[in-house]
Amino acid sequence: MQKTLGIVFLICLTWIAWPQEVRVTTPDSLDYWDIGKTYTIEWQTRDITAANVKIRLYDKTGTDILLKITNSTPNDGSFDWEVPGNLSEGKYVIRVKVMDQAYGGNSDVFHIRDRRKIKIRLLSPTGGESFAVPGSMVIKWEMDYGHLVEHVKLVLKKGGTVLADTVGPNSGGIDFAIPDNVTDGDDYAIRIEDADDAGIFAESGYFSVRHTRPGSITLTGDGSPYCLRGESQRLAWTCSGFDGLVRVNLYRDESFVKTILGSTRESAVTWRVDEPAGTGYRITLNAVNQPRLSARGDAFAIFNAADLLVFSRGILPKQTFLTGESTVLRAEVENPANQAVPADVSIRFVRGRVARTSGIAARKLYQLAGTKYSGSPTAALNAGGRTSLTFPVTIGDDPPGDYTVIITIMPSQTSDFRDNHPGNNTIYGYYKVGLKLLRTIR
Repeated sequence: MQKTLGIVFLICLTWIAWPQEVRVTTPDSLDYWDIGKTYTIEWQTRDITAANVKIRLYDKTGTDILLKITNSTPNDGSFDWEVPGNLSEGKYVIRVKVMDQAYGGNSDVFHIRDRRKIKIRLLSPTGGESFAVPGSMVIKWEMDYGHLVEHVKLVLKKGGTVLADTVGPNSGGIDFAIPDNVTDGDDYAIRIEDADDAGIFAESGYFSVRHTRPGSITLTGDGSPYCLRGESQRLAWTCSGFDGLVRVNLYRDESFVKTILGSTRESAVTWRVDEPAGTGYRITLNAVNQPRLSARGDAFAIFNAADLLVFSRGILPKQTFLTGESTVLRAEVENPANQAVPADVSIRFVRGRVARTSGIAARKLYQLAGTKYSGSPTAALNAGGRTSLTFPVTIGDDPPGDYTVIITIMPSQTSDFRDNHPGNNTIYGYYKVGLKLLRTIR
């Protein structure tokens, strides 16, 4: 409550300290208004019932009237004014006065400037020169009334089309790097503009640009030797020595398959793999304006996706075995693919208890047990559902202790399927081997 009263008190003090009934808020002392442009004069009033006000332009002292901006306008707090062309550059004050009353208020002293006097002359290049790429050109200019221009915009054009631009200080000169992704030509030009007014500019005649090294397209990143249908793949590349406009195509065994991108100046593309499973696919990039300039990616294969999920369903019927005992390992595999998937089966027996395959190496526990799986190394997985699998084994000649059985089921390497999440394909079972007692002869 005290804070609220304090704020109200300060507001009251502000009104009491305000000797006039009209306060002009715009323009202020930081404003620079340009001749020929329209700006909004703004004011506030207190306890004024008059419907209209008049607005005048004074000299910077606020004593001499220089211009009657308007003899009457509604007292609504704003008025749009186009700064007339017959004014001179300088400092001014605007006064807003209530019609037929003595109440009025002055703005801060503000600036009016004449940007129409700005003239840009381009000293270099002027036209007829020849520049090498990679390289740069020295751009020089001079300017009448240059103090009114803080920044300039430099534009590189070819045949009237803008290729590149940059904004920098109005320093009179700059070393401008010619972009490498331009084509050779004799119709280049430089344009220099007032960064705040593109209508104030100068432009060179045509000059030439020539590359001193041949163009090239380089594929970047490690391409995968296979792709999964229905998933997205990313291809990246770099261009040099030409305009960087490329076309991206897909081939198979040297035969055209489809256009991935008709033309682009990007340096990468992500595309969805929808082609049939098979080998011999390859991405090619061609420069649109220089068809002989190209790059070929490594051959790759497209596989059907089969993200298998392996479940433990009584992996061991009991937990303790004696040497020579037989048992049956069990697993269930969920196959989301809409067709049957041939699978490779890997079963290992390891001494000790481990939670994951990486733990075997980390703890140096990778000691194969004497028990070996000698059954079928392959399995057939039903389409779009679960398949139950059993694997009969006989406990080998292993010393007493703890053991782990590791079962991994993956799509067959010889099939058209790949599993993109192999971490879901391994299950673990734990068991003990007990000491086999000899029978006592009496």
